[in-house]
Amino acid sequence: MPRTTIIDNAEEIEEIMAGAIAQAEHGAGARAVHRASVRLDRGLTVEASARGFRLLVDEPESFGGANTGPNPEEVVLAGVGACQAITAALYAALMGIPITRYEVDLRGYLDLRGFYGHARPDEGLTGFTRVVCDTRMEADAPAEELERFQRLVEERCVGHGTLRQPVEIESNWQITSTSS
Repeated sequence: MPRTTIIDNAEEIEEIMAGAIAQAEHGAGARAVHRASVRLDRGLTVEASARGFRLLVDEPESFGGANTGPNPEEVVLAGVGACQAITAALYAALMGIPITRYEVDLRGYLDLRGFYGHARPDEGLTGFTRVVCDTRMEADAPAEELERFQRLVEERCVGHGTLRQPVEIESNWQITSTSS
């Protein structure tokens, strides 16, 4: 007896994906802007918010934080893993693949020489140099279909794509001096 899929609204998702793909084919709806805000709260604790959701980001006590939440790098890894899982759910629904289990463990390897001021700016040594995604999935589908599915998820995951390519960052500061 086949196990129940963990994507319980697959028909609805399939319809949404088919419509979105058709729109993107004609150049409509293929771009989006996401927003988030952060505020340094106290010490190293940061309150992040997006679409009305709140998340505390912090460093562990061993790095001077209060350990009230994941650190920024862990949030990036969680975002990439969540993006991969959501991409998998969306394409599984579109392709009619009943997933019964989907888990991703991520490891990000950092080069912190740039953060500590011990790298030339042209070396680009601030941030992840490698991210490893260990994925475990169970689905009731033929192996060839699952191989095609895996390629689609890895090619189309926005989180993976964002880490793979250079991203332009524009910084706009407004600084007010409060000293007399």
